[in-house]
Amino acid sequence: MSTTMEKRGSVARTHGETSTAKTTGKGQLTEATTFHMLSSVPVITSAGTFCGSSHASCCCSPLTARKHSDDYFFAEAAYTHPMRVMDPTHAKLFVVPALINFLSTVRSAPKHKHLACVGGMCTDGHCASKPQSCDILIKTVRMLHDSEWFQRRQGRDHVLVASTPNANNLVKAFPALMACNAVIFEASRSSHTRVLLPTLYVGKPCAPSVIRDKDFTMVSRMKPFYKVRIQVCEWLNGSSFRKTSTCAGPGPGFEAPCTDTTRVMCSGMPQCDAFQGSKYGFHVAGDTLGSNRLMDLILSEIVPIFTDSAQYDILPFQDQVPWRLLSEEVNLDPSADGRARFLGDLKRIASDGEGFAEKRLLLRRVRSSVTWSRGNPRPFELYMSAFHRLVYLEDGEGELGL
Repeated sequence: MSTTMEKRGSVARTHGETSTAKTTGKGQLTEATTFHMLSSVPVITSAGTFCGSSHASCCCSPLTARKHSDDYFFAEAAYTHPMRVMDPTHAKLFVVPALINFLSTVRSAPKHKHLACVGGMCTDGHCASKPQSCDILIKTVRMLHDSEWFQRRQGRDHVLVASTPNANNLVKAFPALMACNAVIFEASRSSHTRVLLPTLYVGKPCAPSVIRDKDFTMVSRMKPFYKVRIQVCEWLNGSSFRKTSTCAGPGPGFEAPCTDTTRVMCSGMPQCDAFQGSKYGFHVAGDTLGSNRLMDLILSEIVPIFTDSAQYDILPFQDQVPWRLLSEEVNLDPSADGRARFLGDLKRIASDGEGFAEKRLLLRRVRSSVTWSRGNPRPFELYMSAFHRLVYLEDGEGELGL
């Protein structure tokens, strides 16, 4: 059944305040995008922290999934955002801070010895392999079942983050979680029941270089089946760009240590050292099309070079972030003359000083939109605006029939 989007002049805020929201363009949270956070889910404390050193600021146990910690930053932004309402009757969307990424990446293997603790509840890491016996998820699902707001529309106005490669294994074990709209891994699609938006990897910035005296950089794991990554390095190694580029492993064929003069087909160079002084950085597929390396480059003000047009299709915020304008794209055709076309593309890119300056300016402009960090709610706002727009269309008629 369809409903008309209500227009209110002021609503109760997180700390009991009232404010009037202005109507803005796409990507801005308007008054109609008020949301309620299901804070009874035992995953986040009043201080907005939980155990997991790389995932957040406290450090109860080590966690290695930094690039997939968008679930934490999403929940933290929701917890403190002024558009959060304490009265669910005023909410258009409901945030489920289940931290599924965190649970899907903690392992119980002896070499890891992780203990995932959220909101006073802990798991020894079996959630990833046995989700239906995961106490944290079970409590979350029970809360949804008991919520009149979830039952009212069967979760079609609820939002969660489940954006690791393994997160869907946890979600699909519980129909209530499957009913929610979600940020998911490298895909974007919608159905008549829910909206699914692609993940924004969590990037790790390096200090932007003042002097840019190097052309190209790439530091990646070079597994034998990462043929495109290896191909890029091999073609650079035999070109005039060898002395002004970095293309480093580790991996087979990359055993030689990197030095000041040997920076291609080598290993052991920290990423920020490899980024230092570089104008452009390669964004090359590994196991999948996407990578957190793209965000690392953007946050370090290095212009990314896409190597597959499909890489653009899996990115979020297509209306707000000009992904194609802030990047370059090269041809990696494996045919006999593919190398010549690839090097021709690089010569064109390296000689375009004006184009580099324009793209670097764009990188600075979009930085807040693609940066997951404490105190920066912008990615959260873009996601919530998109969910609201797709669940409730501009004229009040929802794509999902709300």
